[in-house]
Amino acid sequence: MRFSYALDGDGGIELSPWETQMADSMTEVIVANREHLARFLSWPSPTYGREDALAFIRQAQRQHADEGSLALGIWERGALVGGISMNRTVWRQRSTALGYWLAASAQGRGIMTRAVRAVVDELLGPRGFERIVIAAQPENRASRAVAERVGFRWEGVARHAYRHGDRFIDWAIYAMLAEDWRASTR
Repeated sequence: MRFSYALDGDGGIELSPWETQMADSMTEVIVANREHLARFLSWPSPTYGREDALAFIRQAQRQHADEGSLALGIWERGALVGGISMNRTVWRQRSTALGYWLAASAQGRGIMTRAVRAVVDELLGPRGFERIVIAAQPENRASRAVAERVGFRWEGVARHAYRHGDRFIDWAIYAMLAEDWRASTR
């Protein structure tokens, strides 16, 4: 099942699966936002280019075909502004983590909060997942605020959980269970 979703009634914000023809848009947004993204993510390297975008898209397509995994571009009025994807999925346990990024110009308007809600609703609803985790650096207030606005529960800090450049950093861990999601959407 492919997941594509309009987040606004007027179609202004959409989530759609990555396709190879989106590689140029992805490269352009990531290169333009490299400094902004690299504060908290390790993959927007100084040499990030079209081949990196294509490799990510092809991997996302394979994972979708093989497992049903989601990796989606976030589009605002036809322009790419971010991405959201399943990471560290343990299918047998029906558990996954969400990773996401947003261009600096698209922040502060609730775009990522709506995107996370839509993906959580899909995963904990029709796809039958039991648990979704969001992990963010403790000082990444914007990412943590998304988790909190969507209703994820704070679980604690995983120390030195992520390698960022030449150092290990902590992750603030938030989780949503299927039963909590159902209770919050009644």
